[in-house]
Amino acid sequence: MASSHCPDSPAKSNHFFKIILSDIESHTKLMVPSKFTRQHGKNLHASVFLKVPNGSAWLVNLERYKGDVWLQNGWPEFARFYSLRFGHLLVFEYRGHVDFQVRIFDPSCTEIDYPLNRSANLNFVESTQMKKRVNDINDSTSSDDVVKFPTTRRLTSPSLKSCQKKPNLQQERGKVGFKSENPFFILTMKPYLIDGTGRPCVPMTFKEAYKKWKHNDQIVLQVAGPTSPVYCTLKLDVRRYRISSGWSVFVRDNSLNVGDVCVFELIIPSRKLFQVSIFRASDEAEKTQVLATSEAVIS
Repeated sequence: MASSHCPDSPAKSNHFFKIILSDIESHTKLMVPSKFTRQHGKNLHASVFLKVPNGSAWLVNLERYKGDVWLQNGWPEFARFYSLRFGHLLVFEYRGHVDFQVRIFDPSCTEIDYPLNRSANLNFVESTQMKKRVNDINDSTSSDDVVKFPTTRRLTSPSLKSCQKKPNLQQERGKVGFKSENPFFILTMKPYLIDGTGRPCVPMTFKEAYKKWKHNDQIVLQVAGPTSPVYCTLKLDVRRYRISSGWSVFVRDNSLNVGDVCVFELIIPSRKLFQVSIFRASDEAEKTQVLATSEAVIS
């Protein structure tokens, strides 16, 4: 539970604050003040970034219910990581689009020291530099995604070979349990994606997105947790887009191994923003059989 206030002003206020009035276990979601929602609700996307002063950014989903807006998925992790408890004060500054700057003050009204690293058991890898978070891109959709290229010298490129591999649907989809109303795809890490000899390609099922993308466009990738988004460049090889920059850094910084599974969910098509979820091959408990289906249409 938290209290909040938006000061009266003729102009729209970009700030609001919340005072934590309950223990951390109850922080399943946090309500955005009603006045702020009335002023800015139409501009708020389904997902936003909560950015703290040290540069870390947390991806949090918004829930709308009967005119109210709540910070939900991603908020409990944020609250636990910064050890929010009774008496903490949070000041939110809306910077437009999907960005909120958040400052946290302890019960003595002193701003906290913002930690840089997460505990290793949370399965996130942090560094003091901006994180490079890139898509593991999956061709695990339908046979229509497999393109027969003409025989040219370009086909000898490792990156193109990785794009041409026909997916095994059971093998690719049977790695993680994941459902979403947003468009998404799944990729199981193969040796050629780990050792740097190949680059992932965006599946052709994103055909509506393909119509709007261009050679050298940038896509934004964000892994859940206190990380900064990374911008990656799309390169058009024959008829398919592949990620040409940032991939090796993503693999290294996230300690990816053969068999790890990544889910790429397109949450804000206009910004080409993907939320990336990583499931470790070593975590047998997180491997559940599912059929990953998506009914959402990219507009």
